[in-house]
Amino acid sequence: PNQKSRQSGNALDFFLKAIPSKRNLYVNEQVSVSYKVYFRVSVRNPEFVKLPETIGFWVEEFDLPKDIPITQEVINGVRYNVAELKKLALFPTKSGELRVTPMRLALDVVQRRRRDPFSMFDDFFDDPFGRTVRKVLTSNEVVFKVRPLPVNSQLSNFSGIVGSLTMQVNVDKLSVTVNDAISYKIKLTSSGNLKSLKKLNIDFPTTFEVFEPKTRQSISRAGNKLISVKEMEYVLIPRTTGTFQIPALKLVYFDPVSGKYRTLSSDAYEINVTPAEGVEGLTMNNYVPKSEVRLLGKDINFIKEEELHLQPRGYRVYNTPGYWITIFSATLILGIALAYRRYLDKMGTNVEYARKRKAYGIAKHRLKKAHQFLKKGELAEFYGEVSRSLIGFVADKTNTPSAGLLKDEVLKLLTDRNVEKNMVEEFGAILDEADLKRFAATQVTPEEAQQFYQKAEQLLTRLGKYF
Repeated sequence: PNQKSRQSGNALDFFLKAIPSKRNLYVNEQVSVSYKVYFRVSVRNPEFVKLPETIGFWVEEFDLPKDIPITQEVINGVRYNVAELKKLALFPTKSGELRVTPMRLALDVVQRRRRDPFSMFDDFFDDPFGRTVRKVLTSNEVVFKVRPLPVNSQLSNFSGIVGSLTMQVNVDKLSVTVNDAISYKIKLTSSGNLKSLKKLNIDFPTTFEVFEPKTRQSISRAGNKLISVKEMEYVLIPRTTGTFQIPALKLVYFDPVSGKYRTLSSDAYEINVTPAEGVEGLTMNNYVPKSEVRLLGKDINFIKEEELHLQPRGYRVYNTPGYWITIFSATLILGIALAYRRYLDKMGTNVEYARKRKAYGIAKHRLKKAHQFLKKGELAEFYGEVSRSLIGFVADKTNTPSAGLLKDEVLKLLTDRNVEKNMVEEFGAILDEADLKRFAATQVTPEEAQQFYQKAEQLLTRLGKYF
């Protein structure tokens, strides 16, 4: 507890406390830290002065009620009102002793004539009586002992997930025709950090064309633990007929409760592919419509009864403009198709290239999502999404893992790219403002939030020329 808090006898009248759900854990295991203010006098207008530093952790924030509920606790025989102001979910990214620095909180303490200390239960943040004094409270530091995951040389398909995990896999069709699309869906639900999920190795049939999966991820921020859901949908196009096997998908994760690796396994699927209607042969590349050509014997085409068009003597098709236009158009189309195919291949195999190409679009999409939060008045979510948009853009453009990426590390990445110093400072200021205001969103006006959004959007556009 902070020594600045006024005392009555030997008991503190108010103090700020950081409470971890546990102190010993594994790398990438979820742990929560609650920040609670304890008070026996009237207080109001809380404001975060300094947020805790969480070096070595990937951090998410829990959703807390806008109307903060007040509970009561007895400590050493003294009854306190208690309000939970902030709650973090931390995922350690390395082993060893990791520290979360103290948080500082400013609030107004109402000083008045002695009265029943619990009569202010309903006016926690809005006591209109008495003289107020601004106080700054400092929480305790939290120290964690983080163990590395056990070494298991037999593991070749560890997913990277630490925590509970469930998996659902389904295929929408088991019988299709050639070139008919198949949807292969995977849904993962976990208390672990699904952002650390490694790329899945799924053994699809080699004659199936497999497109990059559509991915959607959401996080439930209520309750005692964050629960993440990740959904992936692969579109498969069979190019040949036959019966094909999609083997069971196996995912290995680490269960921190038992301290053991566990394996989830889906069902295997058998896909029956038949020729498309009106197609002869095994593949679309081999089919010939019956109405086009019929062979009589070995080398005689059927006779077509139609008007005969003759050309003058000396006529050469390659001397006509139409011939060269056709040749040029076909060559151009072929070149574009080959270039696009190479682009798709590169996007599918070169992760660094794909991240850099998609970085701006993903960042703009996140900003649009942030703007939706702004329209709904969900300012804490708005500031968090803007911060993730900017950090994610730099991480993608520099092919840097975004998990656990700190502000100083992001600014160094920008400096290494020779981004102008004033722009780097502006980037850092925006991140600081986002962190501060998402924890004190009730004090932000919609006009201020809109101006902040415009600053972030303009900064993202200006950063584009450096990458």
